[in-house]
Amino acid sequence: MGLYLLTLGLSSLSFSGLSQEVCLVTCDFQTGENNLIMWEELADNTNLDSMLVYRKSAGESSFSKIGSVKIGGPTFFTDDQVDTKVINQYRIATLDSNGVVGAPSMWHQPMTLDYVDNGLFTWTSYEREDGFEPYYIELLVDETGLGIYNLAGGELQASGTVTWLDDEFSSRPVGTTYFVRAEVSPCNISTKANINTSRSNIKQAISTGSLGINDAGKTNFFNIYPNPTSDHLQIVLNDTEVNTRYEIIAVSGELVLSGTLDQKETNLNLSQLASGFYTVTVYATNQQFKKPFVKQ
Repeated sequence: MGLYLLTLGLSSLSFSGLSQEVCLVTCDFQTGENNLIMWEELADNTNLDSMLVYRKSAGESSFSKIGSVKIGGPTFFTDDQVDTKVINQYRIATLDSNGVVGAPSMWHQPMTLDYVDNGLFTWTSYEREDGFEPYYIELLVDETGLGIYNLAGGELQASGTVTWLDDEFSSRPVGTTYFVRAEVSPCNISTKANINTSRSNIKQAISTGSLGINDAGKTNFFNIYPNPTSDHLQIVLNDTEVNTRYEIIAVSGELVLSGTLDQKETNLNLSQLASGFYTVTVYATNQQFKKPFVKQ
């Protein structure tokens, strides 16, 4: 009888004192392809075996278990089997050493960013089951193609209107990418500290106005290699048009090199340029095309 009561006490422990809430869900910053589900370490892990992770994606009616993390290990789970461009909700629950699953946490829903047209973007807001609203939302943009993001548009409305128009869209170079982030709550997890922002998937706009890349066939007007480079840069025209003008602009906006491309392939000597980020602009008839590169 005493053994039965002891077992019953341990079994019921997960449902009361050892439940845990999700702290934050965010899309992986480097790739924008995986979601990370985070929680803080419990003060008392006695008799706990692992943390179970559940997901419900758009169109699904219920949560399904997608994985688990052993207690004492990382306090986050990487969902690498998900489409980050659609709505996903996550919750967690403890599993104790007796195989008893604790009460599920509230679900968290990370943001998803999408591009509409003509510089207009739309996103789904960060949501929690308790109706929590983010402290702020920002949109960031990378014009370098190197994962170097800068704030664009300032602080956005946290809820309600979930669209944003990029006023500088027509002047962005080919390959510009965007993501949205929101301040949710401070989250201390193993291997990282003081994380408080959730990021959406990374989105690349399809076309811009003044750069003349609305014509899908013109998006690869020219290529450059190697990138990064140390001494020389090869510009290869993929169009029949030659005798076009080119310019190389430093990240400061300074024009550092210019000339004419009078053949399909041109090898530029960059040995005199300082290390840093640059943009090649090639001018065609009533159009211009840009590509970023790094000088090592």
